[in-house]
Amino acid sequence: MAAARELQVQIANEPGALGTISEILGEHGINIEGFGVWVATAHILTSDPDTAAVLLREEGFQLHVADVLKLVVPDEPGNLAEIARALGEAGMNIDYSYTVSTPTPGAAGFILAVANTGQAERVLD
Repeated sequence: MAAARELQVQIANEPGALGTISEILGEHGINIEGFGVWVATAHILTSDPDTAAVLLREEGFQLHVADVLKLVVPDEPGNLAEIARALGEAGMNIDYSYTVSTPTPGAAGFILAVANTGQAERVLD
């Protein structure tokens, strides 16, 4: 488990918008490790969020960089339930979540957006 930085990029709801972002990052050797798109915001976890933010801003994209929690757990039934229950019992809400790729065989990767990543890390340790 570790804190991570996610790009929250404002995108137009039109064909090719996500492709443009992906192309810019790919041309500069930045890997997209996970993403989700809700309404007009792409939530993107990259191998280099600082450089990615600079590149996308230079191309005219409006974005925010946010702290999120990245978890890599065994890919087994009930793991997400255990995580969500522990955070809920601590009074912490998960604002949104999505899966991410992980190079570890037999593992699952999750991104959790919570109000306080440090507190969530302590709860889940």
